[in-house]
Amino acid sequence: MNIYYRTIIALAVSVCFLITSCARSKPQLALNRHPQAPDFALTSLDGGRVSLSSFIGKVVILEFWYSWDPLSKKQAEYLQYIQKNYSKREVVILAVVMDKGSLYPANLFTKKVGITYKVLIGEKYVYELYGGIRSFPTIFIIDRQGRIYGKGFGLQKLDVLEPAILKLLEE
Repeated sequence: MNIYYRTIIALAVSVCFLITSCARSKPQLALNRHPQAPDFALTSLDGGRVSLSSFIGKVVILEFWYSWDPLSKKQAEYLQYIQKNYSKREVVILAVVMDKGSLYPANLFTKKVGITYKVLIGEKYVYELYGGIRSFPTIFIIDRQGRIYGKGFGLQKLDVLEPAILKLLEE
């Protein structure tokens, strides 16, 4: 009988602990639903300095990519389409190239594809600010208040990007 009562008490304590720990975690999840996007300032391929905070009031598509990556190259085509069709509606694209060493491949690629959106030279601290990047390309969609609305790993096609952009433009 001693073992029986000890087991029931241990089980009851475990259930109480589980219930109270779950109850504490729910508000925390709700608060982090759309966290503020970390601000940064990077140099663009054309030599200017660009900060994320200067685009408050606009919808921002923030992409991390490599110039040698085939998926990043395909993503650039979709982003160029968005640039062409939504830039007048206050949508900004910031593409952070994470190439190390020479930027020649990134420059060559942007000219070949005809990229007209901002391409920024990545720095390690920005990559770390946006921790959780598992693959390239990675896209963060940032709302007009500077909050991260969504995040996508790998190639994000127009049928995913456009509805998100339109929803944020309506808010």
